[in-house]
Amino acid sequence: MLNIISSINSIERNLNELSNKENGINGEIDEPVYQGNYEDCWAISGVLAMSYTDTGAEIIRESINVKNDGSINIAFSGLNSEYTITKDEFEANNYPILDPKADLSTGDDDMLAIEMGINKSIQEKGITKYSVENGGNPYYVFKLFKAEEITVTKSQQDIEEAFDKFEDNPKQYAMTIGTIGSSVCGLRQDHGYTIKNISDDNVTLIDPWDTTQEITVSRSELLENYKNLSIVYADF
Repeated sequence: MLNIISSINSIERNLNELSNKENGINGEIDEPVYQGNYEDCWAISGVLAMSYTDTGAEIIRESINVKNDGSINIAFSGLNSEYTITKDEFEANNYPILDPKADLSTGDDDMLAIEMGINKSIQEKGITKYSVENGGNPYYVFKLFKAEEITVTKSQQDIEEAFDKFEDNPKQYAMTIGTIGSSVCGLRQDHGYTIKNISDDNVTLIDPWDTTQEITVSRSELLENYKNLSIVYADF
């Protein structure tokens, strides 16, 4: 009898865990994210960095609104604009996790909806500097969500100062790091990451290809390779 009860409890726990992982659109980046075929690491890393800050998480929550007809409205206060993603549009892009046919991210539905909203904003504004398909800069993400102050830096001194700011106030700064031209500290070449934590010795990164994995790199080694790095961060 005990074995049967134990088995039932185990099944219930597994079902609960599965349902908790399938939150749908809920205004939070609270599920794993896996970058798709498009080169939009810049967009994913920027949104994820925002979600790690208190104010950024609230801004994300307020920007997403699901309508009764299943459509999704994404509001970007930085543009004073709102974009509607129809139910059919969303479903056409919402692939199972790690499906090789997925151009946009799989996993967290809110991240996918924001990616689609960013793409619509780029198309409407006729922007050629940024592309969800072919690359861009987290600066645009922070601008869309009207960050109070956005900084892009490539100098060693400025990067060190940025690291210090983040270490002192990790819930205030949404910060990303990108490699330029070559691999740095074992990181992918020409790829963007979210900075999750910084200590005196190490920097913890999240790769948009799989946000369940944390990557720890030497802080001093990153600073030594500053010529091949770009830091983009926003004060929220």
